[in-house]
Amino acid sequence: MLAFDAGIDWDIQRVKSVSGMMGGGLFNTKLEGTGCVAVLTDGPPVRLDVAQAPTFADAQAAVAWSSGVTTSMKTDVKLKSLVGLGSGETFQIAFGGEGWVLVQPSEGRIEVTGRSGASALSG
Repeated sequence: MLAFDAGIDWDIQRVKSVSGMMGGGLFNTKLEGTGCVAVLTDGPPVRLDVAQAPTFADAQAAVAWSSGVTTSMKTDVKLKSLVGLGSGETFQIAFGGEGWVLVQPSEGRIEVTGRSGASALSG
C-alpha cells in the first residue's frame, strides 16, 4: 500500500489466523471508509469475486480483500510435493464469504545477484 485518502480510517491489527500470518506477517493494516487507496503490484492486478466460485491464492500473490471475506489455509501436502515433483502451491489462502480479493499475477521478481547464481525475491 502506497497511500490512501485522509477520510479513510486505518488501524494496525494482529492477524490471528495461520493464513493471515503466511499472507502478510503477524500484522495487517485494516482500512475503513470511502475514498481512494493506492497499491503497488508486480503486474496488472486481478480482482476476483469470492462469492462466484471457490477462490484460492498464493500468500505472496494476495494483495488485499474486502471486509466481507474470510480466510483460511488450504494445504496440499503429498509425498510428490515434498520431493519436488508436485505442481502448484503447497500452501494457499482460501477465501470465502461475500466480497472480492485483489491478487497480483506474480509472487515478486527473481533477481540473480553475483556470479554464484544466488537469487533474491524482490517486490
